[in-house]
Amino acid sequence: DREDEKKRVEDLGGSIQFIGTYRVNGILAVTRAIGDADHKPFISSEPEITVVNLEGNEDFLILACDGVWDVMSPAR
Repeated sequence: DREDEKKRVEDLGGSIQFIGTYRVNGILAVTRAIGDADHKPFISSEPEITVVNLEGNEDFLILACDGVWDVMSPAR
């Protein structure tokens, strides 16, 4: 669903296809990963970083890959 990632892959000569989910060159369902060297340069190992300022009253912080949210709801 990310046009910027789709453009990055296509600018490198790859393609994004929808096969049940969006896939790079019809195979991988991610555009960023550690490993998957066979799919370079279309799969980037450069992390996407988000900075979140905490207020100090949080009980916990969940760090998870996108695949977790495919099988688990935020309420769980």
